[in-house]
Amino acid sequence: MNKLSKLIKGLVIFSAFATFSILFIIIGYILIKGIPYLKPSLFALEYTTENVSLFPAIITTLIMTFLALLIACPIGIFTGFYLVEYAKSDNRLVEIIRLTTETLSGIPP
Repeated sequence: MNKLSKLIKGLVIFSAFATFSILFIIIGYILIKGIPYLKPSLFALEYTTENVSLFPAIITTLIMTFLALLIACPIGIFTGFYLVEYAKSDNRLVEIIRLTTETLSGIPP
């Protein structure tokens, strides 16, 4: 290994160490500051002004995620079928879509 390769490897390792260190510091700070405020009333079924509950927000988020998946999955699957089976290969829009999907999946075109 030459000096440039060792330098780049050292910079990558340092960057990874710095990134994970900052991540663990942020997670630790959130846990240290937040754990004293976790109470069973935080997850009550009713949301009132006296009982500020997270449970309705969690349920609403899960429902919205499920509905989004219910809508997006069939559209994505049928679009994939259309692009593979029915779309003409010489169409410019189809070429752009294929290039972007290959780029997103990490496969070189």
